[in-house]
Amino acid sequence: SKAITVTETRTGNAASLTGDVPQLFVREKVSGLPSYTAIYSPTKTGTYTLAARHLMKGGLAPSYFDNQHLLQAPVIQRIDPTVNFNWGTGLITSYGRDYVSARWSGKLLPTTSEQYTLYVFAEDGARLYIDHKLVIDAWDVANSGLESKAVVSLSKGTYHDIKLEYKEETGSARISLKWSSYSVSKTVIPTTALYH
Repeated sequence: SKAITVTETRTGNAASLTGDVPQLFVREKVSGLPSYTAIYSPTKTGTYTLAARHLMKGGLAPSYFDNQHLLQAPVIQRIDPTVNFNWGTGLITSYGRDYVSARWSGKLLPTTSEQYTLYVFAEDGARLYIDHKLVIDAWDVANSGLESKAVVSLSKGTYHDIKLEYKEETGSARISLKWSSYSVSKTVIPTTALYH
């Protein structure tokens, strides 16, 4: 085991820690090494301990919000095995069917090294990031109901960071995340390729 040193880079009295929903984000990205993101939502001032956990196969970790801006504390946090939802005009969160948003995050582990086409269908808006780069920007409601796609190089045995942001304004709500490649037919990205 290796010793871990934590250096305080933001003091405890920063505005982001003293507002209505205090949060501190920690992102570690070192080329060639695994990356991590930690989100702290402290309820009081004090000393906190950071624990790192192993990736788990079986889906992405979403946060659902009762607003369309991905703001404040999430109202639902769980693991979604895939991203393939058609809520219609029904509820997305416990109380929200309109003006809600969600953010799925985790890792993508392909079984082959090749060019993949990623597809996002969203009503009303979505953004997809792969390895911290925006590859699909369909956040504008004018793009609602259209499938967007991006071609990316993915490597077998490499965990690629994935983040999908979604917003629903009014009307029918739907989102799906699919992929295809030379060796993979177009399909919803399976739970076996998604880690949280």
